[in-house]
Amino acid sequence: MSIARALMNGGQIILADEPTGALDSHSGAEVMALLRELADAGHTIILITHDRAVATQARRVIEISDGRIVGDSARGDSMVGRGCLAQPLAPRCPEAAGTPWPAELLEAARSAWRGMRLNRVRTSLTLLGIVIGVASVIVMLAIGEGARRKVVEQMGTMGTAILYMGSKPPATGGPAGQITEDDLAALRELPEIRRVMPVIGDPVTVRYGNADKQVYVFAASEEMPLVHHWRTALGRYYTEAEDRDLAPLVVLGHKAHRHFFPDTPDPLGRQLIIGTSAFEVIGVMSERGADSGAQDYDDMVFIPYRSGRARVYQAQTQPDYVVIEARSAQVVHEAEQAMLRLLLARHGGREDFGIGNAAARIQAEAATRESMAVMLGLIAAVSLVVGGIGVMNVMLMTVRERTREIGIRMAAASADVQAARAALWPRLTLTGSAAASAGRAADWLHAPVATLLAGLAGPIFDGGRLAAQHDAAQARREELLANYHKAIVAAFTDVELALDASASLEEQARAQDEALVQARAALALAESRYRSGAETMLALLDAQRVVTAAQDAQVQIRLARLQAAVSLYRALGGGWRPPEATSMAQAEPLP
Repeated sequence: MSIARALMNGGQIILADEPTGALDSHSGAEVMALLRELADAGHTIILITHDRAVATQARRVIEISDGRIVGDSARGDSMVGRGCLAQPLAPRCPEAAGTPWPAELLEAARSAWRGMRLNRVRTSLTLLGIVIGVASVIVMLAIGEGARRKVVEQMGTMGTAILYMGSKPPATGGPAGQITEDDLAALRELPEIRRVMPVIGDPVTVRYGNADKQVYVFAASEEMPLVHHWRTALGRYYTEAEDRDLAPLVVLGHKAHRHFFPDTPDPLGRQLIIGTSAFEVIGVMSERGADSGAQDYDDMVFIPYRSGRARVYQAQTQPDYVVIEARSAQVVHEAEQAMLRLLLARHGGREDFGIGNAAARIQAEAATRESMAVMLGLIAAVSLVVGGIGVMNVMLMTVRERTREIGIRMAAASADVQAARAALWPRLTLTGSAAASAGRAADWLHAPVATLLAGLAGPIFDGGRLAAQHDAAQARREELLANYHKAIVAAFTDVELALDASASLEEQARAQDEALVQARAALALAESRYRSGAETMLALLDAQRVVTAAQDAQVQIRLARLQAAVSLYRALGGGWRPPEATSMAQAEPLP
């Protein structure tokens, strides 16, 4: 591994301190053989050893004792003084110069493409995991954005310049206040206010023929379609004069029409029994839907406010709440402050009423949905990161499973090179009889001389083929050495990627912890507003859902961090062995 790191960093001078000190004889021989090959390739190898057997393998031996050089000897095949070592100022030997990086990049791309083609199933599964992760991020973000827009659209149809007012006990204690007709008349006189609509509503039994159902009866003034920007689909709405005259008229919602008159497209003129009083159907409202999860307006019936108080809600002394429409969305805040000052003056300074802002509710609802969308996107992103870690594990295993194979093939290639050298330079044995007969100049056809010539003919005429075999074996060995180098580089790259993933997940964990704190704060605020009557149950449930989603995302990030730690451990070469195997290995006696 140390030699591989030196090669990866492009080192031309390798300092080996006791290279065989902690190795067995076989491994030490392999290391020394590798160092000799690197020296032949142009690298400068400096050995520091106390083992004379190791020192004798060097081409030049310098002995040092007590800080002084006591010996300097060189072998006959020493490269000192010639070749690239004779040029101390040269940055590197020509034989050891690396290939240009574009060529290396092209070769790496080709190798990767060959690997993907050979492992089509593995490549397809890896790409499928990435595609699913990216698609999940897109789908989650789209769902969150769609939900936010839907809420804003639904609540926007109710009007962004709408205020709600109702009675409540004052904060200092005491009974709840009363909203009187004089209060409503005074509110209509404010310049910031366009319309004032008192509302009474409660589920009441409604009958038609043999069909009866508990339906929410919405008693409001004739301004309801104008305040809520809602039109009738059939017939008409009641007028101010009909409301003032206590006319028994009713307008049906879209679903109420289908329930009571499933086979009657035009129910106008029919009589409905609401409570104990008969009401004539004069219209059907267009389809609208629920107001951000509240009661479904399409399942209601609408009657005049004064007629409802006189005929259905006789015990009601004041409206349940009052809907106020400001002149425009820009003056909603001014209208709210003007209402507050007016009612405080009329109620003797007691704040026994509450005022709600629809625009603020829309913003809070949109913010809640946006937080939900962020949570969904974060969960999907964590899933994508987990999938990416899985891809890195597959790539790491692909490299690791071939490291031993490449090493074995390199050893085989080295053996092939030695065999080719032996075939290229055959040993010629000159027998004593051949040497004696060589002095006989006239006897050229003597049998020992002919035998010598025949023995030399083989290497001479087969020299080209043997040289080609030697070159091919040398090229294959160099190719395997390059592949081994790439495998080592890939292993270090995997370690770096695993470290980067761990750091990224740590940052995500900190961000998610902060998001969870904010979500819990929003939940506490929603609970407080719900207890005070300023918020609906839906908003409270949404806040709870956001907290739950944040907790789930936090758990997912923790899981991803643990998986990243496992990946880093495996990338660094760690492994695991079953306990029983370990115990058995320890129980075996030493040879």
